[in-house]
Amino acid sequence: MSNATLEAPVAAPKKTHVYYTRCPAVPTNSSLAYQLGYLDDEIGRISDVEVRQEIIGLDPKLKPEPGDPYSLRHAGHIKALWARSEGADNRVISLSWLEGSYPTYALDPEIRTVSDLRGKRLALFRFKDNDTIDLLRAQQLRVYESTLKTAGLSTRDVKLVDVVVDKGYLKKEPGQDVFASLNRELALALLHDQVDAITTQLTPHLQADLGVHAIHDTRRNDLKVSRANPSVLRGVVVSAGLLRENREFVVRILARHLEAAEWARLHPAETLKLISRDLGVPETILKARYENLAEGLQVGLENDKLDALDDLKAFYLRHGFIQRDFEISGWVDPTVLADARKLLASRRAAGS
Repeated sequence: MSNATLEAPVAAPKKTHVYYTRCPAVPTNSSLAYQLGYLDDEIGRISDVEVRQEIIGLDPKLKPEPGDPYSLRHAGHIKALWARSEGADNRVISLSWLEGSYPTYALDPEIRTVSDLRGKRLALFRFKDNDTIDLLRAQQLRVYESTLKTAGLSTRDVKLVDVVVDKGYLKKEPGQDVFASLNRELALALLHDQVDAITTQLTPHLQADLGVHAIHDTRRNDLKVSRANPSVLRGVVVSAGLLRENREFVVRILARHLEAAEWARLHPAETLKLISRDLGVPETILKARYENLAEGLQVGLENDKLDALDDLKAFYLRHGFIQRDFEISGWVDPTVLADARKLLASRRAAGS
């Protein structure tokens, strides 16, 4: 028998398993980063992280929880904000502001102004079996509240009528508009005289077919904060555990988001085409829905965005969408975005 000492096998380096998700219902620079190959390129360069990428939409069930030990999500802010209020240890590391059209429609020709909504029935989605936060309900209620304020009214001056929907409506196939079936439910409620007004985004063709007219669009509101709703303000949220254990990974991924946002600014027509393909919404509709898509994909943590986030948090608290208050200043970590900007700048200076 040989006296040679057998060497023990070298253990493979331990990998961090990260759940990276984005929402299929709203335009994001992460959609561009994925379609342009930036994300796969970056992830391929990182040996100590294994990334599971998934598209998760509006389902009230939070999967993964925005407080999971190693998760990174780019979407609207509301699910992460709810999780934070429930004690999740997560952080906002970037925000984008996408101005859009959020109108309220009526069928009755006598309802022409916001003042005419006094005493009327306004449709409001409610999900069956919801045990977290009802995103679409919050979205509609915020639009109604901002609309009614322009005439000195509040939700106490109208009747809110539930339109109950099943979460099956939110299953999105590739290239399919997630809101198409939901719009049908609202249109039926209006046509069957169950409600007097609805808020959603209808195409001009569908408006003509239904015979509805717009009463008000919150994009016309003077104050920026009054134009904010769950779809306007979108962010990247990371679990604090991932940020502590592998901050470099988070910075590198956010740098690729920044790169995609800058690409969008230089290529607005191509951006429209790529976002259209990802959302399953025709380019003409996206143009009508959003004032400046490429600009709305830019990233920042400016004071006006943080003020809007704080105002929205107060709205969710006031209407019972969240139960516990917390400080926005302690939730947002601006240092990650600063480091991502430095990384992108250094890479460009090095020509990589």
